[in-house]
Amino acid sequence: MSNTVRTTISVPTDVKEQMDKVEGVNWSAVATRAFEAKLLEVQSEMNVKTTEEAIARLKAADEAEKNEMHQQGKKAGRRWAMQESTPKQLRKLADYEFHSPDENDWSDVVASWANQHNDGVAAGMCALLHPSMEKRLEVLVFWENLLGDSDLIEDQDFALGFIEGAIEFWRMVESRVK
Repeated sequence: MSNTVRTTISVPTDVKEQMDKVEGVNWSAVATRAFEAKLLEVQSEMNVKTTEEAIARLKAADEAEKNEMHQQGKKAGRRWAMQESTPKQLRKLADYEFHSPDENDWSDVVASWANQHNDGVAAGMCALLHPSMEKRLEVLVFWENLLGDSDLIEDQDFALGFIEGAIEFWRMVESRVK
């Protein structure tokens, strides 16, 4: 990683013992995300005196909200992957073939599902994961049962986190499932 510095942090012994038991986690990246989230939180709450400071505060608040939704989605995606998904569904996510060279990541796909010309992120995800699910009510019930709130998946940051969490879990276990 470029432009990084080494620093030391202290964690309780029991937390460190639990961390040592987990494989495949970049704890520096986890800590960095936590530091970034806290910085955004602090910046979004600062007292402002000028329009430029207000704009900076609003941008920080917006970024903090997006990060929070992304992390919620990531947890939900991982939970779904661990408890309810099938290998076929996880393979569909992990091996998704983007339809054009312009689409190089999931953010383009999720944005296209969310635009006014399509049926929304919930329907787009269900079309991928459950091709037989056609009726809007079935889609809503699926997400309501999974998330407790069918509107959550319509948030693009949440949806991207959901996909990322599911794929990360699959990548971690796929060789042992085959």
